[in-house]
Amino acid sequence: MNYPVYVQDANVIDPYILADPVSKKYYIYANTFSCGETPAERKGTGNTFYAMESEDLVNWSNPILVFEQNDFWASEDYSAPEVHYYRDRYYLIASFSAPGRLRCCQALVADTPFGPFVPVSGKSLTPPAWQCMDGTLYVDPKGDPWLVFAHDWVQVYDGQICAIRLADDLSTCVGNPMILFRGSEASWGDDFMYATDEGGGAARAPWVHRLADGNLVILWTNCTPYGYAVGIARSTSGEIYGPWEQFDKPVYCLDGAHASLFRRHNDGMLMMPLYHTGRDYQGVKGPGIRTVIYEVEEYNGLIEIVNEFTGNWWESIGGHPIAYRSAEPCRDVPTYSVLGEYGGMFARRRIRWAMAPETPHKKGRIATRD
Repeated sequence: MNYPVYVQDANVIDPYILADPVSKKYYIYANTFSCGETPAERKGTGNTFYAMESEDLVNWSNPILVFEQNDFWASEDYSAPEVHYYRDRYYLIASFSAPGRLRCCQALVADTPFGPFVPVSGKSLTPPAWQCMDGTLYVDPKGDPWLVFAHDWVQVYDGQICAIRLADDLSTCVGNPMILFRGSEASWGDDFMYATDEGGGAARAPWVHRLADGNLVILWTNCTPYGYAVGIARSTSGEIYGPWEQFDKPVYCLDGAHASLFRRHNDGMLMMPLYHTGRDYQGVKGPGIRTVIYEVEEYNGLIEIVNEFTGNWWESIGGHPIAYRSAEPCRDVPTYSVLGEYGGMFARRRIRWAMAPETPHKKGRIATRD
């Protein structure tokens, strides 16, 4: 296969990368791609999912069609696709809707990362009366599958991160949903981190991760007046049902959203893709949607950034730091770090924030993450 697409051009909302344990390649999924050449012929009509393949995270294939609507019930959304290798098959979980039906999460299945994917069943994995999004698969220590998802804030005001037990084949849910935590529970320390002006929170895009020390954490996204931020919560029981406590500092707060984690094949480095919206909180446009990939490490129960792998961070920055964006886009060649180079509090890259501007909600102040 040829890999003509450069990583800095593979920009999508809600980026998710599958590090396939079988092929030892990487796959990124999206409803559409604005890069590369898409297939000239399509199998049918309707909404789609495409995938791109890479051997090194730098050079990617042209988009390949892996699912098209045809007679599938959903005609809208097709957002936040994730593909998980589970019980020797590939399961695509995404958000779908149609006129007269609330957004829900449902699973598709295939025998290869490129599909073709087909619905596991005609059933939603989330409650039919709930407006839901951003479902992700978590398998507990007993081997039982769970869907962790967002109960949309537009329906409940204070958005919720929830979990529900699934059937072993991911065809349906087999229990009642549990509310793990709400968006308003994250103070995130500084008062320059804020949810909504009434005190709620968006709460979306959960990602479940078991740390090397055994702790169970969830990365999740919330809105602030300065753009998106990614927080981290920890289960005090080590189980999905919690209770969950919020760390007082976000993992990332430079207008980045929808973070997930995977391990690099060649050395096991933990990688965190996310995207920038490229606009500030007043709607001023920046450079547009950009996908960025960070090398991260586990440290003291947290996820810490050590390197921006893709080399286009300044081009993608949004939110309150957009005023400090470099006049010239950064198009550095993506650079790997070596896992052993990092570790210990003096070996890590520290990120410091500039003065946060005054807004109708908050007064400007110096905000520092150290």
